[in-house]
Amino acid sequence: MTFSALHPRERDDRDDEIARLKSKVGEITMENELLYAKIAATEGKRPLARGKAETMSQTLSPYFARR
Repeated sequence: MTFSALHPRERDDRDDEIARLKSKVGEITMENELLYAKIAATEGKRPLARGKAETMSQTLSPYFARR
């Protein structure tokens, strides 16, 4: 009976690439969250404003509904 499946495998280049990509996804996620917060704050300061912000809000509303 062999127990090789129970032993952790050695790290290789794939592990480094996975770690790098996970880090990049984290950075992009944080940037997106900050941008969404900035948009919300900007729209909150101008409740009667019409124009690009309102159009963008309507365009993105299906996306925000899924979150």
